[in-house]
Amino acid sequence: MPRDAHQHRPLHRAFTLIELLVVIAIIAILIGILLPSLGKARGVGQQTVCLANNRQIITAAIAYAQNHKEQIWTSANWARETLPGGLYGPGLLYDFINIADEVTECPTNKRRGKNSDDSAGSIYGSTHLDFDYCMAPFTQGARLSIGISTAYLPANAPATLRKLNPTLEPLLTRFRNLPIFYEESTYWYNDDIPDGLWGNWDQITTRHQNAGHIAYIDGSCELFKAPHGVKEEWQERDKDFEANDVFVSPRGLTTTWRRLYSATGVYPFGWVNNPM
Repeated sequence: MPRDAHQHRPLHRAFTLIELLVVIAIIAILIGILLPSLGKARGVGQQTVCLANNRQIITAAIAYAQNHKEQIWTSANWARETLPGGLYGPGLLYDFINIADEVTECPTNKRRGKNSDDSAGSIYGSTHLDFDYCMAPFTQGARLSIGISTAYLPANAPATLRKLNPTLEPLLTRFRNLPIFYEESTYWYNDDIPDGLWGNWDQITTRHQNAGHIAYIDGSCELFKAPHGVKEEWQERDKDFEANDVFVSPRGLTTTWRRLYSATGVYPFGWVNNPM
């Protein structure tokens, strides 16, 4: 082999600064295009898990009812039991779901409090809130074969009476069945009153594309976009949907609507089956 053969080998040309900048710009553009899609895909995945959580909870409530005269469990101990000394322990939900502490957690919020506070403070010891999903208290005792109508008024409608004025009937929006569980807004008032109940001024979260999940007594669940104001963090009483806006009526009696939530706590167990 000739002594100077290496001198004829082709040399590898290095990238110029301009070429490197062009490559970096192309990569940045691709990342800018892909990140929103990846974020959206992640959001859809979290929403799917959240929906599945709600379905497991309502399925457990139905399983309980099938062994207890076809009636939904009491709201006081559905997810936690009051123990001596002011402590809490696992409630009825744990009799049907071994991983209830995971099922009651929205994968988007992870039982964090206001301002994403995840400091320990719940019965689970590692999160701020006990539950991201809460039960409407006066649906306790509802029969699986319940025959009532459920609807809600616009947030700005007058709804101060237990018996709804018949002239407001056209303003009602019907639910397809009786909602039992709601994905409660952390701000209003799951962080301030972490009782696992959804009533009075409580609202539905908007964390899933401006919507939250609800679970019905027939076992179905849906992503429900409730009326709401500009931001979930703001309480806008004339724009926000809240528990006080939900009414029930014996099926067929469209002039006899009663608010589902009672601030005085006078509704007995099973009242919702015949809300007169």
